[in-house]
Amino acid sequence: MDFAIIAPINVMREVASLSRTSMYLYHLFRNQDYAACYGADGNYRILDSGVFELGRLPTGRDYARRIVEISPDEIVAPDIVHDSRRTLELTDEFARRYASEFDGIKIQGVVQASSINGAIDCYRALVENPLIDVIGLPSRMGFEYKGRRVGRRDLVKVLLDRGLLGDKEIHLLGLRDFEDVYSFRMVSVVRSCDTSKFYKDANAGISYRGGVARSNLGQRLDFSAVSGSGCLELLEDNMDVLRQMMEE
Repeated sequence: MDFAIIAPINVMREVASLSRTSMYLYHLFRNQDYAACYGADGNYRILDSGVFELGRLPTGRDYARRIVEISPDEIVAPDIVHDSRRTLELTDEFARRYASEFDGIKIQGVVQASSINGAIDCYRALVENPLIDVIGLPSRMGFEYKGRRVGRRDLVKVLLDRGLLGDKEIHLLGLRDFEDVYSFRMVSVVRSCDTSKFYKDANAGISYRGGVARSNLGQRLDFSAVSGSGCLELLEDNMDVLRQMMEE
């Protein structure tokens, strides 16, 4: 699994060299430095609508216009948190209307639901949609199932147990704790994960040599922040530790 490390603009170019995947946010392209980092990035580039940061979706036409303008490798289709019906409607409408303009750009559909059965149905609908190339599983996915609170790792386990896990690649949208991705290390279709956690931990001086701490939960990244001394060196070392753990 590869990690798309989200970081402030002043270190984005250096951080991109630590992985093969990068995640970019639609609304930040107004910043010329941000756009320049994107243009210089040779990684596999995913464009997200920025709904988590903005608190709202961009209009489909504006989002599609940006996609055509910058031509990423993959885009995240519109979604509504915990609402599978509206998410599937918006995703299918967006894909049908604009896919022909995207010239080979992959479309990632996001699983949203208010129950684990709803999430299973949403996942299966996205797998069966020929316009959807990749499945996105958000970190903010929590349901009551068999008397306990479960999340996306439990969803994948249920899909595996029921023989419902398809062959479309999965991207993990955001990260709450490393155990969340560690549990997916043997699931071959789980391809990548985006997160600002690794940058924020390194900037706070947290080394993973003693284990990966659960930290920085729910904190939005300040893209205009200036990184602390030694942050990039520690981030690189932490990523080495993470990859070693994933291979164990």
